[in-house]
Amino acid sequence: MAYPELFLKKNEDLRIRKGHCWVFSNEIDTRKSPIADLAPGELVQLLSADGKSLGTAYAHPHALIAARLLSRKPALKMWLKFF
Repeated sequence: MAYPELFLKKNEDLRIRKGHCWVFSNEIDTRKSPIADLAPGELVQLLSADGKSLGTAYAHPHALIAARLLSRKPALKMWLKFF
């Protein structure tokens, strides 16, 4: 199953690469990935501005913390054992 792609703006991936798990709404490139089209809690593929995978996250389009990284694995398969 392919998740929607959520692109970050240029250089906004640095905090994520250093271990931070939150993505703030002002860090998202809304031209490449309109977050307003996502449902709260929807799983997304988090990508850097150049398209490199940062992992799997869940999105909340109406919050300051717009995405939370669940795993550094791309397209993580979510199932009960994960939790």
